[in-house]
Amino acid sequence: MLPDAFVMVGNRSLCQGCGAPIRKEFEYCNACGRRTSGGTEARRTAPVSPPKVLPAHPPKRKGKGPKDNAVPRRELVIALLAMTCLAPFCTWLSSFGGLIGISAAFNEAFYGRYVVLLAALGLLTLMAADLLPAAVPRKAVIAGAGMGTVALTALDFVEVMRYNLGPESYLLPAMPGIGMYLALALGIALTLAVLVPKRKRAPLTTERPLLRPGSPGSGPSARR
Repeated sequence: MLPDAFVMVGNRSLCQGCGAPIRKEFEYCNACGRRTSGGTEARRTAPVSPPKVLPAHPPKRKGKGPKDNAVPRRELVIALLAMTCLAPFCTWLSSFGGLIGISAAFNEAFYGRYVVLLAALGLLTLMAADLLPAAVPRKAVIAGAGMGTVALTALDFVEVMRYNLGPESYLLPAMPGIGMYLALALGIALTLAVLVPKRKRAPLTTERPLLRPGSPGSGPSARR
């Protein structure tokens, strides 16, 4: 009596699950993967290699440059540096409730004009990264530009407060303009964008089917 896993048709054995032809030297159906039990001695002694699992992701290639010298969030840092360059051109110091405004870019009395130089230096360092030697710490330059922007703007705040404490402020009181607040916010955001490490995303795990060695002639084409 033949086993229930396969039936014989002529000189061929057919799979009980899908009816595909199975050669004698194979233990699995290549069409549905069902195992054939019993049979000839060749089927019982045929070696079966362990299952193989396809790799979920291709291996990552190592970059050419050092990772420590790369600036994280490059696009965001470029945008912040560009806005920092424009901050001193806005109203840096105002009076009479904002009716009178003075920018810092063309006034020697304010430290705000040096903010343009710091931001331009950081932007040049970032854009010309391939031309600079590898020994130049790019992250340190960008972080220094952000912290320097905060420090220079804070000095201008102190100068405004000191001026308002004097007797000359009775006729012309001074108050910080929108450029100072913008420079403070941009300097802090620029420093955090460089120094805060980038969060690594967990790799996507996808289950791949197990591959078993089957008969190359047991597919649908073998029936012809």
